[in-house]
Amino acid sequence: MKFTTFNLAQRHAQSDHLWKDYISSADAIVFLVDAADSIRFARAKAELDNLLKDEKIFNVPIVILGSKSDSQNAVDEKRFRAALDLSETMEQ
Repeated sequence: MKFTTFNLAQRHAQSDHLWKDYISSADAIVFLVDAADSIRFARAKAELDNLLKDEKIFNVPIVILGSKSDSQNAVDEKRFRAALDLSETMEQ
């Protein structure tokens, strides 16, 4: 098994075309969100919403992970799901 990873967290409007090139060739996507940084949840949700609208990756599996869940500042799973508008019925 081979993994190729890209950190696209700091992308900017001028690099959106590069992001779309990477994403269109993905076999799977790991969407990582810092569970201790609730200030950025709105941006993460917007990015996730854009990702889910992309027809090129409609059949690509997406794993959504909350990092730093052991941090004192991390939100619990219920708040994390709510912030990203993840349904309770989504597969875990």
